[in-house]
Amino acid sequence: MTTDLHERVAAALQQVTDPCSAASRTPMSIVDLGLLEDAQLVEGHLRVTLCVTAPNCLMIGTIMHAARVALARLDGVASIEVTIDHTVVWEPDRIAPAAAERIDEHRRRSLELLPLSPAPSRGAV
Repeated sequence: MTTDLHERVAAALQQVTDPCSAASRTPMSIVDLGLLEDAQLVEGHLRVTLCVTAPNCLMIGTIMHAARVALARLDGVASIEVTIDHTVVWEPDRIAPAAAERIDEHRRRSLELLPLSPAPSRGAV
């Protein structure tokens, strides 16, 4: 993947929000989540390979569709193919540092909402 192509594809996919991150109230792009694996442009055919955070991800179809829509806006692209590489084992260290900080902050705020005092005893069991 050339630097220019990577930058163009990443910029387009930056607009694609991961549905699970949005549902957990920490929306981030599939690029920030580290799902962009590869991109190749040959004679106007763009082939983008993504990975997923879990092999049983139920949102793969939604993510792939949103990626195709975003990539269709790129100049010089006549056709688009988005695939998933199921051999890639996604790890949290693929998350962009700024996005990882947002996740950590969200977790800290969520933990502050939890009661920290022990539950009252109900007697011996």
